[in-house]
Amino acid sequence: MPAPFAVPYTQAAVDGTILPPAFAGHLIITGALPTVAAGAANGTAPPAPTVTGNDTRGALGFGSGATPGAGAQVVVTFAGPYSVAPVVTVAAGNAATQALGLFVSAVTVNGFTLSSATAPTASQAATIYAAAFQVIG
Repeated sequence: MPAPFAVPYTQAAVDGTILPPAFAGHLIITGALPTVAAGAANGTAPPAPTVTGNDTRGALGFGSGATPGAGAQVVVTFAGPYSVAPVVTVAAGNAATQALGLFVSAVTVNGFTLSSATAPTASQAATIYAAAFQVIG
């Protein structure tokens, strides 16, 4: 453990490796792109969801097919598995998405499912609903 600093600092670890306690600026995490697929409740013939980012953080875009329901809207599969099921947090990216009541309904070492408490409007483009995610494992 390094000697104490005269000013407060935060120390973090990535994949078990402790980062230096004195780093300035932003914490940038890079990695491979996860894959995404429409969930079972996303309706008939939904547009393909989109993802940017990596297994640690990212942004999702999704729409809906005909007759969507409440439940699984997007399934995210990590580019690489975690050693244990991670903690996933999600935030709505716009008012339309907030109205769905999004929540993470399942998490495994391989990915997570983003679900809604309310059914999306039918036949929406993949740019209508947006969410950001953060994964800590």
